[in-house]
Amino acid sequence: MKNNYKLLFAIITSLLSLNVNAQFVSTFEDITLAPNTYNKGEDWKKGFNSGGAFYSNKYDSAFGGYWSGFAVSNLKDTLAEGYKNEGNSITGGGYDNSNNYGVAYSYGHIKVNKDVMGFYITNNTYAYYNMKKGDSFTRKFGDTSGTKSGLAQGSYPDYLMVSFKGFKNGIQKDSIVNFYLADYRFADNSKDYIVKNWRWVDLSKIGSFDSLTFSFASSDTFGGFGINTPTYFCIDNLTYSIKQSLEEKLSSNDVSIFPNPVANQLFIDLPKNIRTFECIVSEINGQEIMSASNSNNMDVSELNNGLYFINIKTEMGVVSKKFVKQ
Repeated sequence: MKNNYKLLFAIITSLLSLNVNAQFVSTFEDITLAPNTYNKGEDWKKGFNSGGAFYSNKYDSAFGGYWSGFAVSNLKDTLAEGYKNEGNSITGGGYDNSNNYGVAYSYGHIKVNKDVMGFYITNNTYAYYNMKKGDSFTRKFGDTSGTKSGLAQGSYPDYLMVSFKGFKNGIQKDSIVNFYLADYRFADNSKDYIVKNWRWVDLSKIGSFDSLTFSFASSDTFGGFGINTPTYFCIDNLTYSIKQSLEEKLSSNDVSIFPNPVANQLFIDLPKNIRTFECIVSEINGQEIMSASNSNNMDVSELNNGLYFINIKTEMGVVSKKFVKQ
């Protein structure tokens, strides 16, 4: 009888664990969209739910359907320029080649009922090409024409930053997470970038919150109209933290990388029960420079010689390692 109780307890524990693990990511795939479409809120009332999170949306049929907050898209045109193509991700789809992804514009909030680790972010095509090329209203990033800055052509320190603030019971948390969708502030202009892949936004330093807001800041505010740069970003895979037992938590000893130092291929050895993971390589200043999903080796041959960090993100935790490129 005692053994039967043990068996029953193990089965219940396993089922509860499966239930938690099955609902830890908000992917937008539970939003029904026809192929190659974009819903910016025509049919919603104040927002929509996806994967346990509520995404705000404010839609106004006036002015051609003005909206703010969050929309959902499965558009895949990476070359689409102009505001009429605001629903396209510069990556050509969602994170890890998924179909649906969210599009955020201007201002809005996300409501959650469990702790959030972070999410993936990238530019939409409208903002990306606007920063890359400029137009009659906005400046091409890095261009000093007409700014009277005294800086060399191509060296103006442009940026587009989005800030995330967490709230708990209406009270703002102390920490704010800033993410640069484009950054031209480097002394070495070769490091200037406009994000065109999915990047991880780590919200763990905010702590526990039930609401998350976003706001923008940009270097292009000439003319007195506020931010001239289009204030958009795309979002996918909002990831909740999972409460784990000590036996389930991934430790640094469970993961190894080799060879180290490395010249070409860096191999990542993980426990056999890890099936979904992402490896992100960053410089010592924290700048992310490359990533790979569900691959146990990375080609680092193009990196400059020096010290780098690699973060291995899994459903059982995150492990950071150092390696030397030679």
